[in-house]
Amino acid sequence: MRKINASGVWPLAIKEKTIPARIEVLKTDSLYFDKDNVRFKHLPNEMSQEAIFHHLLKVEAIGPLKKGIADNGGIIEPLIVDKRSGKNIVKEGNRRLACLRLLQTEARDAEIEGHTDYPKDQFDFTQCAILPNDITEEELAIYLAQVHVQGKLPWDPQNKAWLVFWMDGGGLNLSRDQIAKNFSMSKTSVQNMISAYLYTKQYGETFNDKLWLEKFSYFAEIYKKRKKIPAKYVSKEGIYEKLTDEYLYWFGQLIKEGKLTRGEDVRKLVKFYETNDEQSLAELERTDMKKAWRLHENLFPEAGNPIYDAIDQATMALSSIKLSEFEQLQEDDARLAKLKALRSSIDSILVFAEGTARVREAQ
Repeated sequence: MRKINASGVWPLAIKEKTIPARIEVLKTDSLYFDKDNVRFKHLPNEMSQEAIFHHLLKVEAIGPLKKGIADNGGIIEPLIVDKRSGKNIVKEGNRRLACLRLLQTEARDAEIEGHTDYPKDQFDFTQCAILPNDITEEELAIYLAQVHVQGKLPWDPQNKAWLVFWMDGGGLNLSRDQIAKNFSMSKTSVQNMISAYLYTKQYGETFNDKLWLEKFSYFAEIYKKRKKIPAKYVSKEGIYEKLTDEYLYWFGQLIKEGKLTRGEDVRKLVKFYETNDEQSLAELERTDMKKAWRLHENLFPEAGNPIYDAIDQATMALSSIKLSEFEQLQEDDARLAKLKALRSSIDSILVFAEGTARVREAQ
């Protein structure tokens, strides 16, 4: 068996403090996938350990991760394990655990590409960091947020949204100011994410879509663009804007009937609003986005211009920059130079366009 460090502690940095997690070496077969992991929250039924394993293999594209673990002869950072329930539940590292399970089988059969000389028990034991008994749910949630919401291993948007919602009203009941601080996000971004999550949940309940959370990006996109939607479909709830139930039902029908099939379709729908294109909206209701967009391009030839599409995407990206990134700009000359170059290019285009307009007016 390969030698694994089984001593010391693994420091869990959680905001202003560091929580020590004791290092232990555990049998890989003794570890459990975390059925409460955010990746599985949107699935229709509670999953068995075997079902979780196969779901990770099918959905998470773990090939490169598995190869890295194989090349290193094991994991580099320990799995974060919670023993408080009496089981060894992996709270952080479920994808790596799936890789280790695969590599266990391959090592026993000497089938690991490039490493057929590994001993049969190469992956039978795994280094783990054991959560202390007094760690709180809030501290654990913040740690996962630091890793997967603002850190180097980002979750998909819908998984981030679930965690944000859970911290707000689904479990922890933290204030949105606290959530924004924990995630290094603006309060507006937190509000947008929670609203889009609730709209997606409402859609799932209304249309009996068991995979409702997979549609999160549609609702996140349309809520972000709510100022483009006709005013009659947007109302006020305190200091926040919300989409009306009437609009959400209409929008949900488009998704359920397959007339909106990807995020790009939602951005095209917003284009219809921006250009007051009632004809294409009617065509969308009758047929689908493909035919409606073809009509829109005929009515507005500039709609398919890739330059303006790129400008739209850049505008969207700039509007979603995190607060922490603004703070980093002060010390990042390269990023500042990029933004200044972008501003210079835009200023030049505007000067030219405005000058051309004045020439036309004078003629």
